[in-house]
Amino acid sequence: YPGQSMQFSTAVVASGIIDQSVVYSVTGADSDSQAVTLKTGTRIDPSSGFLTVDANETAATLTVKVTSVANSSKTDTSTVTIASS
Repeated sequence: YPGQSMQFSTAVVASGIIDQSVVYSVTGADSDSQAVTLKTGTRIDPSSGFLTVDANETAATLTVKVTSVANSSKTDTSTVTIASS
C-alpha cells in the first residue's frame, strides 16, 4: 500500500574471498508497464534494502533490483505490486 515500507534482503553465494555486498535500486511502472517517475518519498536504501513507498505513489508496480558490488553483471529483480488503499 502507498505509505508502507518493506525490508528486502539477499544472499551472495560465491567461492573464494569476494566482496559479498550488494546495492539496491528501485524503479516504477504504471499499469501498462511503462516507466514512470516515482514520487519523491518512494525510495530504497541502497545498502540496507529498506523500501519506503510514498503515501501518494501512483505506480501500479515497483521493481527492486539488487546488484553485486563484486560483479555488477550479477543482478536480480523483484516486482512489488502496489495495492490501492
